Amino acid sequence: VAVSAADRVGDKAGQALAYGGLGAGYTWFGRHAEAEPHLWHALTLYRELGNHVGGAVTHRNLALCDEQQGRYRDALNHAERALALYRKAGFTSGEIRALNSVGWRHALLGNYEQAHSYCEQAIVPSQKTGDRLGEAAAWDSLGYIHPHLGEHKQALDCYQRALDIFRV
Repeated sequence: VAVSAADRVGDKAGQALAYGGLGAGYTWFGRHAEAEPHLWHALTLYRELGNHVGGAVTHRNLALCDEQQGRYRDALNHAERALALYRKAGFTSGEIRALNSVGWRHALLGNYEQAHSYCEQAIVPSQKTGDRLGEAAAWDSLGYIHPHLGEHKQALDCYQRALDIFRV
């Protein structure tokens, strides 16, 4: 309904939001073939509008869509683009989430040192801004990464920190 309404009146911002939302919804239900064209259309509209935050959100959704299909390099590429756009927009909470997203995709590719660096970079800013979910997600990612670096105690500590935050 939102796509039809935005298309009917030619509202580009509304179209970008509606197509992006529809693509994200399809992604969450694993309907990737339907998700991707909507996400790419939303990305095109956000570029035309100069909306860096909308573009970043769409790149994060494309990263998730690619990850769910096992296309980890493509997912990393989208996560890196999201990070660059959030930084360009000066959108700190998005940047925090994107740092963890880039780190997670590096971990999926077996680049554990790089993964650790990105995820660790998300901790302090999330604490400073009070982004508890962003902080918990970063601790969770670090919990996954540490055993691959042979650091099992650190992994347990990171998972415990994530749990403590999620419980509150």
